Formats: sequence, C-alpha cells, structure tokens
Amino acid sequence: MSIARYIILAAAAATTSLSPAFAGLTINTSNSSEWTATNGIVSLGMNTGSGAINQLSVTLNGTTTNIFNTANTPPDDAGPQLYGEYDGPSGILYGSTTANYQLDPNGYLDIWTTVAPSSTSDNFGIQTHWVLAPNSPDIYMYAVFTHSATAAASNLGQGQFIFKAGDTLFNSLYQANTGPNNLGTFQYTLPSEQAQYNLVTQNPGRQVLPEVIDYTDSGQSTGNPNDPNFLGKYDFSTYEQYHVVTGEYSSSASQPVSAWFVNPSTESLTGGPTKQSIVSGGPVTPQLLDEFISGYYGGPSYTPAQGVNTTRLFGGFALQFGTTDAATPNINADYQAAVNSVPGADSLFNTDSELVANGYVPSTQRGSVQANVATGSEGWSSDTNNNVVVLSDPNKDFQASSTGNQYWGYLNQNGSTDLTGVAPGTYRMTVYQLGQWGEMRVDGVVAKNGQIDTPAKLKFTPENFGSAAPIWTIGTPNHSANEFENGHNAAGQDVRAYPGAYNYWQELAPNNGKVVYYATAVGTTPATNNLNVWPANQWQTFDPGLYAEPYTNGTDTSTDGYKYITPSYVNAAGGPATYTGQPWQVHFTTTAAQQAQGQYVVLSIALAAAESDLIVSLNGHQLIMRDPYYIDASDPMMRSGVSGYYGWAALQWNTSDLNAPGQDNIITLSVNHSWGVMYDALRMEITNTSADPSVTGWNDYEFLYGNTNIMPNDALGLTAGNAYSVQPVPEPATLGLLALAAGGLLLIPRRKGASQ
Repeated sequence: MSIARYIILAAAAATTSLSPAFAGLTINTSNSSEWTATNGIVSLGMNTGSGAINQLSVTLNGTTTNIFNTANTPPDDAGPQLYGEYDGPSGILYGSTTANYQLDPNGYLDIWTTVAPSSTSDNFGIQTHWVLAPNSPDIYMYAVFTHSATAAASNLGQGQFIFKAGDTLFNSLYQANTGPNNLGTFQYTLPSEQAQYNLVTQNPGRQVLPEVIDYTDSGQSTGNPNDPNFLGKYDFSTYEQYHVVTGEYSSSASQPVSAWFVNPSTESLTGGPTKQSIVSGGPVTPQLLDEFISGYYGGPSYTPAQGVNTTRLFGGFALQFGTTDAATPNINADYQAAVNSVPGADSLFNTDSELVANGYVPSTQRGSVQANVATGSEGWSSDTNNNVVVLSDPNKDFQASSTGNQYWGYLNQNGSTDLTGVAPGTYRMTVYQLGQWGEMRVDGVVAKNGQIDTPAKLKFTPENFGSAAPIWTIGTPNHSANEFENGHNAAGQDVRAYPGAYNYWQELAPNNGKVVYYATAVGTTPATNNLNVWPANQWQTFDPGLYAEPYTNGTDTSTDGYKYITPSYVNAAGGPATYTGQPWQVHFTTTAAQQAQGQYVVLSIALAAAESDLIVSLNGHQLIMRDPYYIDASDPMMRSGVSGYYGWAALQWNTSDLNAPGQDNIITLSVNHSWGVMYDALRMEITNTSADPSVTGWNDYEFLYGNTNIMPNDALGLTAGNAYSVQPVPEPATLGLLALAAGGLLLIPRRKGASQ
C-alpha cells in the first residue's frame, strides 16, 4: 500500500492575530492559510487547509537547521512534510476544515485543525493536534476521532503520523529492539532517494512490488534481519511490545542532526504487544512513520459503537530532534536522550487542557495495577520478556483490541507484575508465556483510582491436553515462525526479508515440492530434528517478483525473473505462476504404552499467521482447520515478517485411527489459498480426556473432531469451574476487601458459590 497524503479540501477560516510571547511560545495567525509558531527551539508552519506542517526548522547547539528546505524535496513527491494520515473505507479521509489554537498560561501551545463529520470523512470528526512546550526540542502530536450516535457505521483502518524530510539531512535509520530475537540497536544507511528514483524509472522491472525494490539485482538474500538487496518499507517493521523510539539521522559529521518518533505510552496503540507497525516508509521516498492503527500483519481497525456518541484519542506522541558533537557524532546518545524523555511527557500532557478535554487522563487520576499469577511446576521463564501480561478491550482477543486503552508489562519469576499509569476503565487481563501453549484470560478487571478488581489466586496453567509427555513436537509455541527455515539467520535473529530473497521451490526440491519430516524415528530412518528443512511458510503458489535482467543477459527487464531460477519439476508442471506443490508429510511411530495413554489423539497446530485453511489428515482421516480470522488480512508472508495474527487449533482423532505400534503414521498438511499459512508450532498428544472446550473450559483455540468444528470464542474469559486456568479462591462465606496502599489489588466481596 502506497503512502498517500492526508488531504483537506476547504481552507481554514481566516483569523488575524499575533499572540504575545509566553515563556518563549508565540503563534502568528495573520496569514489565514498558514499559521507559524515557535517555542524558541522548534519553529513550524501549519497549513490551515491540510493540517500538515510544511515549514519546520530547529535550533540546536546554537545552529539553526531548516529541516524542510527545498533541497530536501523528494524526487517523486511534492515536498517535505509532517502530517497525519487517516484511512477509512472510502480511502484517505477529508472534508471541510477549520483551524484553532490554545496558548495556555501553564506553558504550552496546542494548534490544530478540525475536519467536520461528513461522508467524505467516513462520518468521523477529526482533529489533528501539534503541541509545543517552551524551549523543548519536541513536537507533541495527537489525533481525536468523534463519531455521533446518529452517524452511519464507520471504521478507521489506518492512522499514523508521517515525518517526510528527504535524505539530504536524514539518510540513515536507527531502530532498537524490533522483536523478541532482534534485541539491541540496528543502524541502516539507506540508498539516496535520487538513486532509487533513477533505478525504478530507468529500470521499471526492479520495482518488484509497489513497496519493494530489487536494489542490487543479485537475486540472493544476505541473511541479515533487513536484507539490503531488497529495499522495502516492510523490512523495517517492529513489534509494539518493544517499540518506544525509532529515529533517522545524518551519517555525516558535518550535519549532525537526528529526528525521533517517541511513544511515551502504549495506551492508545492497538492490537496488543504482538502487533507490528511499519516505522519507515518507502522505498524511493524515506519516511519516518509512527502508526497507532493499521491492518498490516492482521491489525484491527477502529470501529466505534453504533448509536452512541464516541470520542477516541490517539496520542500523545512526540517527534524529537537531537544533535551530536560534529567532531564525535554519537547517535546512541541521541537515541538515549529520546528514551529518557518518555517520563517527562506526563508533565506536559497533564497540563494541556485541550488534550485532557479530548479524553487524556492526567497522571494524578491513574493507578497501579498489581497482580500475582502463579504457575505450575514449569514455573515462569527466567527471561521475563517471555512472561507477558496485557490489559485490553474486554471480551475480545487482545490482538483485536482497538476501542479502549491497552497496557502491557512482564511477570517476574515470582509471577508478580505492576502496571503503572493505568487509566480508569474495564479491561481484560491476558497472561501468556512464550514457549507454552494457551493463555489466561480474566474479563471485568476494573481499574479505578489506583485499584483493580480481579479474582484472587490467579494461576496460569499451560493448555496441555494430556498429562504424559507429547508424542512429538515441531517448533516452539512462541507466536512466531522465526525458528523455521527463512525465519532466522545464522545468528538466530529474525529475518525480515522480501520473499523473493529465497527460492522456496528450490528449498523443496529434495522431495519434489513437499516437506518430508520424521517427527520420530521410523524404522531405520532417524528423526529429522532439523527445523531448517521446514520453511516458515507453507505456500500454495509462490511466484515473487524478481528483476529478470540478471538471469537473461539483459533480454528480459520485467519483474518475472523468478521463473528463470525455479527447479525443473516446477517448470514441468506449468511453472511457478500455477504450480501448487504437494502436501507436506510428517511421519511418526507410537509405542503400545503411548497408545494405551487414552482414546484420543490430539494434534495442536499453532499458526503465526493464516491466509488459508489448513487441510490436515492422519492416515487418511481428514480435518480442515479453518482460517478463523480474515483471509488476506494477516499477511507477514508478503510483508517481510515472521508473525501476524496468531491462532491455534486442537485437531482430535480416535487412537484407533493410528497404525499399530511401531508402524509408520503419516500426517499430511496442505493449503487452499495462494499465500498459505505460517507455522508457529505443532504438538501431538495421546490422552483419555477430550480437547473439546466444553470439557477443558478453554476457549482460545479451534476444536475439530469428526464432524465437530468449534471456532475460538474470544468473547469468553471466565467460565464456570475453569476460568482459563484461574483457580477459584477457597472461600469463606464472603471475601473481605483488600486495598493496597499503592493502589494495587481490590477484591470485591463475593457470595460463596458465586460464579467466578
């Protein structure tokens, strides 16, 4: 999806005034089409018709830098800007607009445009705000969406702030902690905009996707987390779990300037900690992005409730400028300064009455959510990043959370957590541990004035269907396909690469288009025990765009280069455009003791993303795992990712469907949609207890058995008798009230025998 500007049709109402200076803050509204403002460090000009900032300069270390000078104009675009972009069903939202500002004696300037609700704005009222504080290198920003009780149904599919300044000053990208296996800092010097523009205009075949350039025409992956041979914006996406600051900067000591998007809080983001956001636009026109909502990687849209007046605040966020000593530039210091600025954002947000009026909760009205979650003999991971606790919209999977605030943190090895700065509201609490199946869900958690209502003695129990060890496992249930082939490099880092960076059909050539994996030894064939022969994604068809010139001595300059490097078995079957491969196979044996464990065989399959049904058979007995989400919506396989919208299923057969002990059993896996599925983990158990949710009390997976197909019920959290592994309290006649001084845990009196 290409980046388009947020366009407003009508000009702002004309005003003429020159404000007095207040602590270094001034605003000039004498030009009705462009208002200018400064705080002593940052100076900006806002177009009152579009709401965009199209004049921007910053004074640091006594030197003024014109960030948006004409030399920074991208070769294929109108020019540098800082703006908000909002997409609805009708595309980019627009309508009639007015401009306004507030110069507050508390010491801030809030300047904004308002788009009136209309069909052209998909019935949203929209405000885009820019906030300056005295002598600060930050521009704070937030967006407000209103939807009336009488308005037609609407949704916001994408919302983001975009800083587009060209590469004269900003030719390098700086990221930190982009995913569970990509912790640390990463710096990339990007090819110049002009070079990229020349590349794709002179050689159109290099633009292998609208957002991907085959830059070096090597056709080979480097194995790096971000592959420089294929330049695309998706390669730089990041997990929100770790996303606090992303920046761009000049790698030249003569121009030591940097710019950083800062997220002071997770609360107005969407989709939970596993949601991934794009932080750099392009190719051709480098852009720094701060997304608060998007459908990339299966993210949710914001859909306000019908029949009520609603207001949804996204922000505040910050764009911060920095500089380093020209003689000894230290971009890490700039990054750390941006990180260190996060706690200070509250002091400004608390005093911006316009922000508070639009729904921001001052820190004095927030609380601390404290909980202690027990676990079984497996214990909590020593890597606390694996022990995640999330507060999100009630009665839905946190991956679909978008209408309310959300927060997340980590359980220590004792199972304790303290989530600070929580706004009053009703939440679902979700706890999961990367590496274990299932999650704990508790709905009706009410945070108010520093207190939280939650069941006592919370306990997370991994959702294992049998008490015995699994018959076999493939992969690790960590919500990611990173452990499989094409998902990591030699250093174990996640590889975010355009799919043309690998030759999928060549990888499957040893078995003519399929994986043959031995989960256990079968006869004289040993267990495979090698995840590098199991591709992260099972495609139905695989024909990525590749610049054809390197494979044809210049005779073909199209994007159809992949057909020149596919194996003969693919070409004999019609070529990569139509070839659909063969079902993958998993072979295994069982022992008599294992078959005696129970009457059911349960195969758990976790998918890091699904774009297809998954058709599974055990010795010819077929079950179909339905794509429970949205085909073509959870698309990391086409967006250089290793995870999207996560889900899993328990597929159950009778033990009598197994072959005799010691004999080969075969599971086959096939897909019925082009992009297929991305695997997280597989596990086979034999048990005497059915995996039916009505038996287990767990509702977070699809269940298949014979003609039964029960889809996940994400609306359910607590269920009678088994509350997603929340153990009921040994109750006296009533439970007393416990309030922690720090605001933590509130236990509401409950009658003995009442449902948990």
